[in-house]
Amino acid sequence: MPEFEVSLRGYDVNAVQELVGRAESALAGRDPAQRAQALAAIREAKIGVVLRGYDRAQVDQYLAQVRRELGG
Repeated sequence: MPEFEVSLRGYDVNAVQELVGRAESALAGRDPAQRAQALAAIREAKIGVVLRGYDRAQVDQYLAQVRRELGG
């Protein structure tokens, strides 16, 4: 799990952790179905903004990198 900075108005921590965990599992494995599902989850994610959440720019950058690695 990457270490994201916490900002005053950032992405919901639990939602980010769940999405990142799913992405990292897909990257670690070679199952094409799992990779496709993780890629779809990232593309369709609507992460809420909360007080004291993860820095949005850092999370967006990380998810963009993961999308590329998953082939999307």
